[in-house]
Amino acid sequence: MAVSAVAAASAIMGTVGKINDANKRRQFTQVLTLLTNDQKIELNNRLIKATTQTDRLAILTDSIAEFTAQNENAVASKKIRLLFIAGGIGVVLLTIAVIYYLKKK
Repeated sequence: MAVSAVAAASAIMGTVGKINDANKRRQFTQVLTLLTNDQKIELNNRLIKATTQTDRLAILTDSIAEFTAQNENAVASKKIRLLFIAGGIGVVLLTIAVIYYLKKK
């Protein structure tokens, strides 16, 4: 059964809405806004399999920790790639400057 990201987000927010602690509810809501649509659908599928509210909260906590780690790894990977690109551009520009200087002499 295919679930849209909107339906998944609604179901997840229904689970989050049942959390009594306002601070935890706010934290979950903030983190959920950072999840991709695929991550929301995956989380919804995990929550559907849970039978009790306690199980849903445990799945929610574990999944958010997992997705946050994935997002942090993706950001770190992008930063490293950007550093390599910037370094490569710097080397090319430096080479051009040296060649220009040597030809001018």
